Amino acid sequence: MRLSISHRIATPLTAAAAAAGLILLGLSPASADPGQTSNQGSSSNLIYKKSVVGGTAGATLKPGDTVTYKNEVIHNSGVERYVTRIRDIPPAGFVYESGSATGTGSGANIVQEADGSVLATCSSGCSFLGGGFVVKSGQNLTYTVTYKVPANAPVGIFNSGMFYDVWSFGSTQGFNPANVNVQVLPADVITNTTVSAPATANTGEQVNLTATVDPTAPGSVQFKDGTVNIGGPVTVANGTATLPHTFDTIGAHAITAVFTAGNGFVGSTSPAQTVNVVTATTTTLTVPATAVVGADVTIEATIAPATAPGQVQFKDGNVNIGDPVTVANGTASITRKFPEAKSHSITAHFVGTGGYNNSDSAAATLNVTDADFNTTTTVLEPVTATVGVPVNLAATVMPIPDAGQVEFTVDGVPVGTADVGTG
Repeated sequence: MRLSISHRIATPLTAAAAAAGLILLGLSPASADPGQTSNQGSSSNLIYKKSVVGGTAGATLKPGDTVTYKNEVIHNSGVERYVTRIRDIPPAGFVYESGSATGTGSGANIVQEADGSVLATCSSGCSFLGGGFVVKSGQNLTYTVTYKVPANAPVGIFNSGMFYDVWSFGSTQGFNPANVNVQVLPADVITNTTVSAPATANTGEQVNLTATVDPTAPGSVQFKDGTVNIGGPVTVANGTATLPHTFDTIGAHAITAVFTAGNGFVGSTSPAQTVNVVTATTTTLTVPATAVVGADVTIEATIAPATAPGQVQFKDGNVNIGDPVTVANGTASITRKFPEAKSHSITAHFVGTGGYNNSDSAAATLNVTDADFNTTTTVLEPVTATVGVPVNLAATVMPIPDAGQVEFTVDGVPVGTADVGTG
């Protein structure tokens, strides 16, 4: 749609006249189209044009978005013209952010008026007559203004306008409304995302990372370990997204969940949750089944993986056996004497460092008994014997044992046994 409109007003645009152009068309955003986003008219040998050049596609906006309008005064033919003032009329309530007016060799002063419009006047390189922007063949005036949609903007279609003054013209030119529209949609709903993960995890073991989005909203979650993505985005279902993950490096991992929202919602990022990742270990104990009082006994612990640094505390029941022993090449051992005969329950307790987890061995039983005495056995009688005549064989055992047996042999052939002490 093209318009050729000339507003000839003998006096400068008043605040009331400008405000008349701050138009909200009350159309339903569900079915409304913003309509045209550019329009133009002409006056004498000039074309004036306004268009939406910055904002989301289709000139649809939401509270907090920005939009930029471009106003142009274009030389069409004939003599050059001097634009002394150009004014952008924004939608009602839109908040001015910045503006720029450019013409060949010209600078500009830009101020917002009390009525909300934004006025530009020439500040350098201006015409001698009227002190305006020079518009001539190959040299047009372009004036852009950027606004922010306020947080409380109502939903609907917003119109806008523009005016400019030319030296030697007897009136203000332009159009208001210009039928250059933007559509404001409902504000997106703010979301809150939290992430849950175990406080500790073992390398090589799968754990679940879960993000919760409140309120429930469509979209996806990208889990991150620091700045590094963990896998790909996970679709949110019923307000949650879960990703099974296996850590392969030890240390503290800062896990976050970044929610990318679907239409009508604002994305959000969770606070970080730290997962301390360690490597699991196992401790195996080697202990002899028996030992005698006063003899050296070596107790050894084997740690897997063998690269795990740390120390082993050996215990007899709840009592420490010596001091902790540093692990070297996956093993730690201690040698000690037991002073009395009894049964002992031996365990080994590994305390890992450098991201390796602690582990305990199963208990092993060590039976300590008294040592055996050395004895001397002497045959006492008889010195002589007669073939076929029975004789008594006797022997002494020193020191005297509490019990035992003596086996008698003749020429290496066993002939009988007798209990010690039986006479």
